[in-house]
Amino acid sequence: MYVYCNIYIQCILQKNARKPQPQPHLPTFSPRQLLAFFLQLLPARALARLPSLQTKRFYQRLFTPLITLWYLLFQRLNSDHSLEAALTNARDGGADALRPGLSRQLSSRL
Repeated sequence: MYVYCNIYIQCILQKNARKPQPQPHLPTFSPRQLLAFFLQLLPARALARLPSLQTKRFYQRLFTPLITLWYLLFQRLNSDHSLEAALTNARDGGADALRPGLSRQLSSRL
């Protein structure tokens, strides 16, 4: 009898539970459009003028702090959140607007 009451109560709870509301269809943006938004919100010159970064020196490397920040955001905003998708975008020239020639200098493969 106890098991029957338990199952009955569970069925009633599931039946009366709130149904999740369907999510509205959000617009999708291409990586190029996302990069344009990123550059509008945080231009490289504005980042270089931050007081905390003016006393820092960064050696020349492929993934500068700006490119690293871009690809952290790219991974979150892109439909494929994997590192492989971010590197594929970089190899295809996705961040060449931030650092010209980046895609030609990347030679590693996953």
